[in-house]
Parts: sequence; structure tokens; C-alpha cells
Amino acid sequence: MGRLYQWKNFSNDKFVDIVLEETDLNVHAVSNEININATILPLCNSFLKKYNSFQIPVDIESKLDELFLKFDLNEFKPQILIIGCALQYSYSNNFGITQTELQKDFDSNFKDFKEFLKILKGYLFSENLKRLPDVSFKTLTNGTTNIKNFFVKWDIYDALCCSFDLTKENFEERSQVLLKMTNKVIFDKYPEKVKVDFIQNIFKYLVDNEILKRVDALRFIGVFFKLFQVKINNNESELEIYDTLEDNINSIDSKNLNHYITRPPKLFHY
Repeated sequence: MGRLYQWKNFSNDKFVDIVLEETDLNVHAVSNEININATILPLCNSFLKKYNSFQIPVDIESKLDELFLKFDLNEFKPQILIIGCALQYSYSNNFGITQTELQKDFDSNFKDFKEFLKILKGYLFSENLKRLPDVSFKTLTNGTTNIKNFFVKWDIYDALCCSFDLTKENFEERSQVLLKMTNKVIFDKYPEKVKVDFIQNIFKYLVDNEILKRVDALRFIGVFFKLFQVKINNNESELEIYDTLEDNINSIDSKNLNHYITRPPKLFHY
């Protein structure tokens, strides 16, 4: 069952819960009939599954209304508010996370599994199985056990290939399927990936459907991100939201924002 999404502010380079007693809030329900563009909807799914309503500070919503009026987007307000809260939810959940040992392993999942597949490929395509590499197991109590016996090694390699459904005939295709199941995103780039995904898909929808021209789409996205507490410039520790829409639009670094579309940052382990 869904629940209320509580707004967060970005301050001192971190996300903080608002002080309810000091903030006037509007609460919106998420309609079951909300129509979000098919390319943007996957970015909102985790938010939509968890929440059935959301908060927006009155002063922020007032500025959003000015933004919608400026770019003639009033008819899209229900969808845009949900997309904005989904953006804040996803970005804040991935921002400023300290990497644990387990997360380090998760981070290297793609790279290490790719090396593992190279070993299995060597077994499947070997012309002389007697030259199989030895296998080592590091036990919890008895140190390292080295397996050098040819027949035991053969059984181990064969069992591993069977468990991953790998054969000489399907290796290239099957290995790509297996690699797609691993984590390919660089761990500390998850916040950037959230930004890239939202920026590119919102921009594509606005421009491809001729809702806004390219320059106006960039301006809209820049202010939209700012109002939903997501910084475009990574050097900012504070988000400065101005009183007037004109000042907020003029504060957007459209050139930097455009890089997220034309030359996005490196996000993946390949």
C-alpha cells in the first residue's frame, strides 16, 4: 500500500527533511489514471510503486506554476509534479552514499564477472584440456586449497559452464546475456546516472514532440531541477532559488546542462 512522499531540501551538500512547523505544504494524490510518457515512466516506477501521494512546499509549487505558464505547460502539471518528485526521490536516495565492502564488490561485479567468463571461454575452446589452469579455494579455516588433479578440474569447469548454461556454440550470445545481469554502473556515478536519465528523456520528449524548442527545453529542465532540489552543477553545495522566474532562468548554465545530452559523463565500467 502506498504512502506519502515527504519533500526534502538540499542544504549544506546533503538532503534534509523539511521542518513541518516552518513550511506550508500542498499535498497531491497520485491518480491511478495519470498519463506519463512511455520513455519517462520507467524512471518513475519505483516512486509510483511506493507512494500514492506527495508533498510540495507552497512557495515551490507557486514557482513551478510560473514556470509552467512561461513555457505553456499547464496541461502537463500533474505529470510533471510526479516526475519531479520521482527525480528527487531517486537522486536523493543515491546521493552521498559511503561505499561499504559489499558495495565495492557490487561495483566491480561487471569487471570481475567478465574476467571469469574469459576463464570459462578458455576451457570451452581449449584444444588441450590437460593444460587447464589450476583451481584454488580459499577456505575460512584451512587457508588455500589448490586443485591440480586434471579430472577434478575438468569436473569443476564443466559444472560451472553447465550452471551458467554456457556451451561452445552459444558462448558469445549467452555471455552477453549474463553480463547484462551484472552491475555496469560505476558506484559513485549513480547520482549522475539519475540526472542523465531524467535530463535526456525529458529533453527528448519535449523536443521530439515539438512542445518546446531546444533552448527553451534546456531552460525549463534547468529550473525544474533547481526547484526539485537537484543540482546540475556538481560544484554547488547549495541550491540558490531566486524569488523571480526570470532570475531562476538566467541562473541556468545551459551549456553545462547541454553536456548531459550531447556528452554525458562516463557512468559505466566499459
